[in-house]
Amino acid sequence: MKVIPIKSEIVRAKKRSLLSLLDQFVVNVPERSILTITSKIVSLCEGRVMDKDIEKQSLIEKEADLFLAPEENTYGISMTIKRDLLIPAAGIDESNADGQYVLWPRDPQKTANAVRAYLVKRFSLKYVGVLITDSKTTPLRWGTTGTTLAHSGFVGVNN
Repeated sequence: MKVIPIKSEIVRAKKRSLLSLLDQFVVNVPERSILTITSKIVSLCEGRVMDKDIEKQSLIEKEADLFLAPEENTYGISMTIKRDLLIPAAGIDESNADGQYVLWPRDPQKTANAVRAYLVKRFSLKYVGVLITDSKTTPLRWGTTGTTLAHSGFVGVNN
């Protein structure tokens, strides 16, 4: 496996579409490649941000499928289930977000499928994959783990 990072400009909320970003910064995709895009980039391009004038806990409760409020556990964090993943704060991110909350993408599977169709057409590819990823913490563990929110172009592993 060979990992090749793609450097881009700093992406700001609602400033440009994901496909226009790919047009400018993805200049070559070899056959049998997998393009991985962070969920934050997808969300920023979709404008999935909220100003911090909203109370974060109410936003977490709105975004989560299920939640355990911070006062209901020893650690004071909002543990949530979002799209079948156990993730703190429903995936809401505050880092490098220009003072805003960045939410998860609206429909990461739809985005992964659209990006794959775009790559197939633009680069005349037959075998290409797309991943939409995020990092998450695990309760009572140090560090983060990469996780996939959506994939397109190949069969995912379920174990």
